Amino acid sequence: MLIIADNRTRITSATKEVLFTVYAPPGIEKAKVFQHLQDIQNYILLFAPESELALLKVYEAKG
Repeated sequence: MLIIADNRTRITSATKEVLFTVYAPPGIEKAKVFQHLQDIQNYILLFAPESELALLKVYEAKG
């Protein structure tokens, strides 16, 4: 699923805090999801090199 930001929620130069979530179906390796989150972080650093990462973690559903 890909969600494109609208004018109300897009990231701009005035943005101060951002949360990225990634959902993966069962069978996708935790390392692959983690790598995808790192890719997102690297894309952010291209246009906001001063940005800081607070948490990069993969949570697994139990059940």
